[in-house]
Amino acid sequence: MELSAELLKSMLLSIKTEQGKGAAELRRNPRVSIRYTVKIAPYANGVVGHPLRVWTRDISPGGLGILHIKKMEVGAKFVVLLPREKGKPLLLLCTVRNCQELSDSLYGIGTSFAEVASPSGDEKAKPAAAAAPAGVAAAGPAGANPQVLTEEIQRISRAILT
Repeated sequence: MELSAELLKSMLLSIKTEQGKGAAELRRNPRVSIRYTVKIAPYANGVVGHPLRVWTRDISPGGLGILHIKKMEVGAKFVVLLPREKGKPLLLLCTVRNCQELSDSLYGIGTSFAEVASPSGDEKAKPAAAAAPAGVAAAGPAGANPQVLTEEIQRISRAILT
């Protein structure tokens, strides 16, 4: 999945950015270099782990680059709460796509956005081809109880915010 231009712009306007230098990137989605601390929380089997702070490295419509002191396995999932210029922060489910050791106890981790699950419910979930765990998306799986899904999104948001 990819974030819409409006969502990305809204988040970027609330964070000071550092423009990347050098040759144009050969990636599918151009990155915007950004240094900002965010809280992430591991997400596996419907359980949100203990939140921790990491530094962002870059962002694009398709994903987020972070810096972390621990290695993360490819395929691991976590939720992140990103600020927006107006309205409530945006809750995103991310999937680790790569993890490179940059130096002793410092890893560059590339992720893709798997799903949007806004705590305010003002954005609809936009799942990737591989669906995220049930209960994370605002829209959720067909036939899912919207009240239960909303409560799950609020529970995840509280876990990250506290």
